[in-house]
Amino acid sequence: MDSAPARSSRPSPLLRFAVPVLLAGLMTACPGGGKLDNPGEYLPPNCDPTAIFLARCDGPFCHGGNPGMQPSGGVELITPPAGMTLGQSLYDVEGFYPGAASTGCPPAQRDYLIDGTTPSNSLLLKKLDGRFTCGTAMPPAPALSDTDLQCITLFVNYTAATGGL
Repeated sequence: MDSAPARSSRPSPLLRFAVPVLLAGLMTACPGGGKLDNPGEYLPPNCDPTAIFLARCDGPFCHGGNPGMQPSGGVELITPPAGMTLGQSLYDVEGFYPGAASTGCPPAQRDYLIDGTTPSNSLLLKKLDGRFTCGTAMPPAPALSDTDLQCITLFVNYTAATGGL
């Protein structure tokens, strides 16, 4: 006769709670088979990266669609090319450092505006949070608020995950 205690065939209370919560989260995060068609529905309601870019990155000599002017560093953050989303226009696009060769730039490892492989290494984020190796911090003073930086980080992560669609 076996003296081992009988094992219950019922799952633990933690498992009974965790599995439905996890499944509900996955279903909410990945509707329609995993494609996010409308990023505005999945970013927090107070997170609008376009509004942040318009307020802080537009203007003469900056990154806006100023007629007849090339955006700074060739990075357009206000008006993407026709037929593209802003995310698509920044996704896996190599950073450009005009006139910086004499300062040791660009860095040995390529910078991508939004790095589709490692979003946290995106040049857009590095310029905003101070981790850049070439050029200057963006935007010019004052720095973005923590809330705005978090919003743009969510936008970068979303873009990296979807290719900007």
